[in-house]
Amino acid sequence: MVGKKFKYSNIDRDKQSRDLKEALILLEKAGVVFRVKHTSGNGLPLEAEAKENIFKTVFLDIGLMQNICGLNSDIFLTSNEDFIKVNGGAIAEQFVAQELLNYQDCYRQPSLHCWVREAKSSNAEVDYVIPCCSKVLPIEVKSGKTGTLRSMHLYLKKANLSAGVKISQLPFDDTLPIISIPFYAIKKIPELISSYVYK
Repeated sequence: MVGKKFKYSNIDRDKQSRDLKEALILLEKAGVVFRVKHTSGNGLPLEAEAKENIFKTVFLDIGLMQNICGLNSDIFLTSNEDFIKVNGGAIAEQFVAQELLNYQDCYRQPSLHCWVREAKSSNAEVDYVIPCCSKVLPIEVKSGKTGTLRSMHLYLKKANLSAGVKISQLPFDDTLPIISIPFYAIKKIPELISSYVYK
């Protein structure tokens, strides 16, 4: 369920959502799971417009996540890349979430937000929305080298923002309005945004 809208019914249809909610809260308190809350993202602080009932979850660690999914080290040593096709998006989102959480202020409770368009029959979503350089910064994660960014463009227009970030396997590209950053450079996002967008 990493990277997907969280629904208690997807865990166990036979269990009461109240019981599952309590279990999720305990996992959060233990630091095993992190909630990525939906926010309207119209400005800072993001938590001011966060909605508690719309969220997705990410796991504590990408290696543990893959182990729970049944991916052991033997799979990575073979030439079979079917596991990437099935779980690539979730693995990429988990990695980015883990990095974004690790680079936050260590004296504050870590938090992540996402944006989902609040309209019927709409599936527009931006994976992460973070504060950066005193502004809101949307981040889209792509596991491969291709992918459209319709949701990102929609959000940039709605929130009247001048830049967003795409994290993928592609090399660095500072072409606005969407700056492309490779996975290994996530820590440099604030520095890059201040240099190329808010000079």
